Amino acid sequence: MKTTERLLPATKDIWAAYNAHPFVMGIQDGTLAREKFKYYIIQDYLYLEEYAKVFAIGIAKAKSLDTMRLFSRQVNFLTEGEMDIHRGIWGLSPYHRKN
Repeated sequence: MKTTERLLPATKDIWAAYNAHPFVMGIQDGTLAREKFKYYIIQDYLYLEEYAKVFAIGIAKAKSLDTMRLFSRQVNFLTEGEMDIHRGIWGLSPYHRKN
């Protein structure tokens, strides 16, 4: 049995609770306050900045070119894909972080 086949049924109740959370339900039915969503997007953007750095460290520590390429694709996906979506929503920029 695969690990996922064992773990998914064991976490069924947890996933159901996530989907029933007021924040998620507010997104779903359109009742989530705009400021709450904006706060979430900003926090997620800041997280993505740090997450991209983890892969950048992976590039520096990689022992093979294939691994470097794998991590490089992840950095690019985060900085040019995921973070672009966030920047498009509220005009966030790489300089949004308060120093």
